[in-house]
Amino acid sequence: MIYQADKVLKENADKIDEEAKGKIEAAKEELTQALQGDDIAAIEAKTQALTEAVYAFTAKMYENVNQQQQQQQQQQEPGSDEVFDADYNIPDDDK
Repeated sequence: MIYQADKVLKENADKIDEEAKGKIEAAKEELTQALQGDDIAAIEAKTQALTEAVYAFTAKMYENVNQQQQQQQQQQEPGSDEVFDADYNIPDDDK
């Protein structure tokens, strides 16, 4: 999980705000310290905290990306909601 957190921070350095970065860094440091001990419950709790911090950031990032994509689609396709009524014939295969 520490590797994933580092990867997220590195790949999204320009997109991450200081608050989210601080939460991820703090959770990562706490997990690193917990891994030096033998307390399994503490390691699991710190892993969960880091996971939640990373997922909170990535969810927010993808939400922002989806909103931007929707805005771009609406700007590019102003008349795309037109409905066309068409008649068509299906040829019989029995003939």
